[in-house]
Amino acid sequence: MLFRKKCKCVFFLSLLLILGSMAFFDVHAQETDPAEKTQIPFDLERFLFIVEEQDNPYLGLNIFRHTIEEIHKEWKELEAQQHHEVSQMIFVGDSRVVGMSMAGGYSYVGKESIGYDWFVSEGVYQMLDQMNAWPDADVILCFGINDVANIGSYISEYQYLVDAYPDTRFWFMSVNPVNDAMASSCGYFINSDMVISFNNVLQQSFPEQYLDVCSYLQENGYGTSDGVHYDVGTCLVIQEYTKYLINQKES
Repeated sequence: MLFRKKCKCVFFLSLLLILGSMAFFDVHAQETDPAEKTQIPFDLERFLFIVEEQDNPYLGLNIFRHTIEEIHKEWKELEAQQHHEVSQMIFVGDSRVVGMSMAGGYSYVGKESIGYDWFVSEGVYQMLDQMNAWPDADVILCFGINDVANIGSYISEYQYLVDAYPDTRFWFMSVNPVNDAMASSCGYFINSDMVISFNNVLQQSFPEQYLDVCSYLQENGYGTSDGVHYDVGTCLVIQEYTKYLINQKES
């Protein structure tokens, strides 16, 4: 018990040092490079709670891109501009959505190592159950990493859902980035070129409902141990940035 308390103290001291140093480098970066990155408000309190619950002092520390003051300021500014505030989201997809469920906070329909066939035979019915439970929720579809070649089938199914459920707000998330070298060494066949091709078609098919999370992660970084699946910190960033994009599109 004493060791556990000592570890937590060391973690939070380390976290304060990291935040302080990042604020320092952030100021100097702004002096030399005036501002081209898109930044998002971030639910810092929920992130710290999840990190503590996971009891892993190295979990997701790469995601801190703001000082605390900047985060809260941007969040308040965004809230003031919103017409529809996202309160509930249903994420539907593959193992990446399963990973997001570890972060918590929303509803999740997902299964590992699946794709289009699972979605139309099982996943869509689980999704409809969640839609019935949360009729005002935004539904975010996050497929493609396991079967990019099925892009045409996904487009057809997504269009059917949009037409069949006109009162539901459907959104289509980009397939998010992979680290080619790490993914290949772990036996995955997906690569960045495949991701780009899939996302281009998805965006062209649903320009108003496409959520480009991929570009944000490529620009700002992400944590992964195998090149494909993300750490909990990155999953939290994906969720917060998804909410941010939806609010922007609906404001």
